[in-house]
Parts: sequence; C-alpha cells; structure tokens
Amino acid sequence: MYRTAYKALALLLFLLLRNSVSIAQSTEPLEPEWLKKDVEGVSEVLKLSSFENQQIEALKEKLKDTWSVEEQDFGFGGRRLDLGKGNGYTKIYIESFIFNGQVAYYELGVESYSEEWSRIRDDVIEAWRKNGNVEYEVSEHRIAYRKTLNHVLQSYRNAVASELGEMKSVDVPDELRKSYEYLISFMQNAAVSDGGCGLSPGFPEGKVAIDELLEHKRYDLIENVLKGHNPGGRVYAMVALLEKKREGLKLGVKTQRVIQKIINLNIPITTCAGCFAYTETAKKVVRARRL
Repeated sequence: MYRTAYKALALLLFLLLRNSVSIAQSTEPLEPEWLKKDVEGVSEVLKLSSFENQQIEALKEKLKDTWSVEEQDFGFGGRRLDLGKGNGYTKIYIESFIFNGQVAYYELGVESYSEEWSRIRDDVIEAWRKNGNVEYEVSEHRIAYRKTLNHVLQSYRNAVASELGEMKSVDVPDELRKSYEYLISFMQNAAVSDGGCGLSPGFPEGKVAIDELLEHKRYDLIENVLKGHNPGGRVYAMVALLEKKREGLKLGVKTQRVIQKIINLNIPITTCAGCFAYTETAKKVVRARRL
C-alpha cells in the first residue's frame, strides 16, 4: 500500500514539475529580432505570389545565396522545385511543379514547428493581410496560398499518358483513398525502401501505401499507380506486380509493356540501405530485388 501511495505521489510531483516547466517556457519573452524577421518574411514570400509569371531560372539564380533551392526530376518534362528560407521562428517556402519550363502548380507560405508558433501566428496572419491580396489557408503548422495552372498540369499528364497509357476509371474506397492519392500524386516522388529510413515526406509513405493496396488485392489501383505521376509510386507498383507475378498473378500484355517502359526510365528514385540514402534508377531497384 505504501509503495502504491509513493508511486502516486511521485507521479503527481512529476506532472506538476512538467506543467511548471511548460508554463515557464510559454511565458518566456519572444526574441524581438526573430519576430521581426518572421513578419518581414511574409512580405518577402508574398512578392512571389504570382509565381507563374516568374522567370524560374533567373529566380533560382537570384535566390540561391539566401534561400535553399532543391529540384527533383520527375521525367516527361516535369520537375519539382522547392525554395525555402529560414527566418526567426518560421520558414518561408515555395513548393512548385514545373512542366517544360512552365509553372503547373505551386504552394507558397509560412511554416513553423516552433513551440512559439501559437504565440506569433496572429502576427504572421496580420502581416499577410497587410502585404498580400491572395487568400490563405491556415493549418496546424502552415499559412499557405495554393494555385493550380490546370492547362499546364494537363499537358504534363498528357505527356505521361502518351508514354505509359491512360489511367482507368476506378472506384477508390475511403479507407484506401489517402494511400492511392499519395502514390499517384504529381507532387510526390516516394522514397523506395522496404519499410525503413522514413524518407518520404508526408503520410503514408510509399511502402505503407502500396502494402495497403496489396492487402485489399486492389490490383486495378496498383496498375493505375503504374501509370501515375509519382515516380517512386510507379516503382513501388512495378515491384509489387512483379512479386505477385512470381507468386502466380497473371499480368496482361499491356501491363507488362508499361513495366518495361518504367524499368527503362532514367528518373532518379531515392532509396536506402540501413541509414544511408542514395538515388537509383528503376532498373537498379528491380535488379537489387532479383525480379
């Protein structure tokens, strides 16, 4: 009985101490210079709110010394371009998809994972209202503006379909929708692994997503992923179908032709061994699995 009471008292003291630390952290004064940078950053990113009108190569050259500039080749003339700059408690960013030099989609905004985000969010929103004339959406960690240039995006989709074939009309149940949409997304290039590394941004990562489709035996959805816009997703679909073929699943002639085309694509796919990440082509991924 005494031991139980002691444990209860110890737990109570621990919770009181943790709460007092949390309260102390939340009442610490903000760094004025950091907050100033965050507010100024809103104005800076909003100057690019007509991102589709930018000269992309010139903009990359202009920003390269003060912003991070990252690109991924998605093949068929498409590439993802990410721009970012850290300020005080926040980061300003642009995530975009470019097809043959034209902007097809972009999201720009302010992001923060700081413990102080809840204290400064209203200041950031107010700065947005004063400096921008574009609508914004507020999520847990972001304030963002998004725009899709449908005619450019459709041209990219047509380019993929002309090589790999059109995706079929399918019924996607709610429990599989998130996995399916992740695997066909034009803004994702899923990291291919056997479940480790945790390389893919967002949830669910590719291995989890493809396993969900396999568990439900939705080979029709997997064949659509094979023709989708996510290079890593296509490789996951290819590997899944080839492994099932080895187990006795019959693949149609058209599906086998698409698989062969994907194997021959020279698109870098992020993969890993242990904790080491590197890029491979689809052909090397298949060879490594001896499929």
